Amino acid sequence: LGAGNGAQIRSIAAGVVTEADTNPSGGLGVYVVIQHVIDGAIVSSAYGHMQVGSMTLSVGDSVYSGQPIGLVGQTGVATAPHLHFEIRLGGTQRVDGAAWLHAKLG
Repeated sequence: LGAGNGAQIRSIAAGVVTEADTNPSGGLGVYVVIQHVIDGAIVSSAYGHMQVGSMTLSVGDSVYSGQPIGLVGQTGVATAPHLHFEIRLGGTQRVDGAAWLHAKLG
């Protein structure tokens, strides 16, 4: 998703952190994955390429809907600042995050 460098990233829903990586050189760079229960189903949301030092969550942390979780950056394999956002149905099946949100929110 195109967003300005340093834009605040917020969790789409309440949940629990299942992955958190502060290594800026991995594929997604600094990233976090949060597992939610949405409409009775397990859904994970992933947020990647955050600025170094902006994501301070750890595996097992609880987050609330709308909680700030980091800042847009250009870590990992990225040619410009942006947010890599994806939805994982059942926690593993990757789908287009923007399309999923549009279908859920209209």
